Amino acid sequence: MAIDARDLRHIQFGKGELDLTACEQLAEISQTNTLADILAECMELMDGTRSMKELLKELSAKMSGDGLDSIGRFGGSRGAVRPQEVAAAINRLRELRSFQR
Repeated sequence: MAIDARDLRHIQFGKGELDLTACEQLAEISQTNTLADILAECMELMDGTRSMKELLKELSAKMSGDGLDSIGRFGGSRGAVRPQEVAAAINRLRELRSFQR
């Protein structure tokens, strides 16, 4: 599935587009690039056994320990994003499944 940051407020997600206009804290395209890479990683991690909290904790630990480049599939600029932006992007995706504990 093609996942790519189109501009500051939009991520191409397969045939659809993810609208991030409500994520006002995004200030640079590098942050949107990071979100696109995180969403690609989420597609692999979300199998219905992890809660959103568990997923965010796992991704945050990976980025804190190994740096932002540990998430990316490709090179390019990346900017730090807060867990709130990651959760907001994930909540806009119908393709990902999680549960609440």
